[in-house]
Amino acid sequence: MLKSMMHQAGLPRSFCSEALKNAVYIKNNKGTESIPYEMMFGVKPDVHRIQQLMGMSGYTGRRKHHDNAKLGYGLGYAEDIVGCKVFFPGEHTAKLVPDVRVAEGVMYRDRYDVIPEDYDMESLEYKPVSKQ
Repeated sequence: MLKSMMHQAGLPRSFCSEALKNAVYIKNNKGTESIPYEMMFGVKPDVHRIQQLMGMSGYTGRRKHHDNAKLGYGLGYAEDIVGCKVFFPGEHTAKLVPDVRVAEGVMYRDRYDVIPEDYDMESLEYKPVSKQ
């Protein structure tokens, strides 16, 4: 699952750890006979928000045509809060964002040529962003 997610997203290899976290999140919430969440809490998890997010372009802010909207690329779901991890190539930062409007079908690889050494994950900082 990890290799196919990285290939489809077209992200640099430095984002492999984020893809792995996303794959584990999806696998743990996948609808099978019994999953860890269901065994622990006794109910099936709410999976309506799970979608392909890795490498998809999305707009943060209210709508993509608003002045404060910023284009970013999904890295996966946040672990402790409701929201997503989004990478902003222009700022070279990744942020935890509460609301993302995903542009389905537009991937990172469609807009950027990927060089494996492009980004160093240690230099990225995750910053929570307040809802605007």
